[in-house]
Amino acid sequence: MVEIQEVAGKTSIQEYLFLVGGALLGIIRDGDLIEWDVDIDYGLVVPELSEDIESKIEDFREYLRSIGFYVSHNPTERGYRGAALAFYAEKKDIKNDFDVEVGKEGDKVIRMQKYPFPGDVILPLRKIEFKGELFSIPNKPEEFLDIVYQEAGWRKPIKDWSPRLDVMAKKVAHK
Repeated sequence: MVEIQEVAGKTSIQEYLFLVGGALLGIIRDGDLIEWDVDIDYGLVVPELSEDIESKIEDFREYLRSIGFYVSHNPTERGYRGAALAFYAEKKDIKNDFDVEVGKEGDKVIRMQKYPFPGDVILPLRKIEFKGELFSIPNKPEEFLDIVYQEAGWRKPIKDWSPRLDVMAKKVAHK
C-alpha cells in the first residue's frame, strides 16, 4: 500500500486516490487489513476524464510497470463493476484493483462500484493513519461502508461475504 501511495505521489494522482472495499473496511472496523481479503481496492474520483487526467493515470500505470508490477493491459471503459475506467496492478501475489470514477466536490451523487453515493460521503477525501502512514479514505467512511455492504453489514466479520449475498438477501426479502 505504501508503494502504491508513493507512485501515486510521483505521478500526480495522489489527490484522487483513496482506499475502498475490504482494505477500507478492515482499517475502519479492525484497525488492520482483513486476513482473508485477496486484494487491495482503490478508488480514484477524478473531476473529468480529460486527456490530462487520462495521461496522469497512464503515467501511474507505466511507473508501476517500471518497478515490477504486472499491470492489466488497457483500462476497461465502463467495464468491470461499471467503473469509468478500471485496471489492476499485481506484484508478489498482491493484487491492487483500481476503479476510476468521475465526480467532484459538490456533486449530489457519485457512482462508484455500481452504487450511487451521496457526493459528500466520498468527497472531500480525508486522511487516516494506518501503520504510521497516511492514506486517503472517503469523507464519511462508515456511511460509505453501509452503502457497499448493505444488508450483509460490515461491523461484524463475514469471511465468505460477496456482493451476491446482498442481492440474494434482497430477493428473499421481497418474496
